Amino acid sequence: MLPKYRAWDKKEQKMYDVDVIDLKHGNVLVDNLKGFVKFEDVELLQFTGLLDTNNIEIYRDSDIWQYEELRPHDQLIIKRGIISFGFYDNEVGYEDNESGYGYYLRELLEIKGDVSRKVNEIRGIYEDDKVEWLKVIGTVQENPELLEGE
Repeated sequence: MLPKYRAWDKKEQKMYDVDVIDLKHGNVLVDNLKGFVKFEDVELLQFTGLLDTNNIEIYRDSDIWQYEELRPHDQLIIKRGIISFGFYDNEVGYEDNESGYGYYLRELLEIKGDVSRKVNEIRGIYEDDKVEWLKVIGTVQENPELLEGE
């Protein structure tokens, strides 16, 4: 798979598709119509290769995902987070002492009824894992309020 990126323009506060990355001159060509932008004026966001339930591309450290889990007694739990890349080490969460290097889910918010709380649970995503149970609901850059808890 070829790397794919989009760019968050820090000045305009707007997301753009990336057409060309010019490493020699430190520029990024975004949306052809806008033209070249300097690296320092954008945040480059890499496509993970993963798709959500609606076949929306999920970008690392940017897209906010959500999934709903129905627990006993019809209690609905909503979880939100992002997908990150790098070394992860989690002593609590999905599996005890899970660690590795690669893409991983970072749960950041849990909502039960009217109560939301910040969490920090991690789960590795392995080569054959599918994440079609996740739904992209926004981005960290455009919708930070989606990860705010009490």
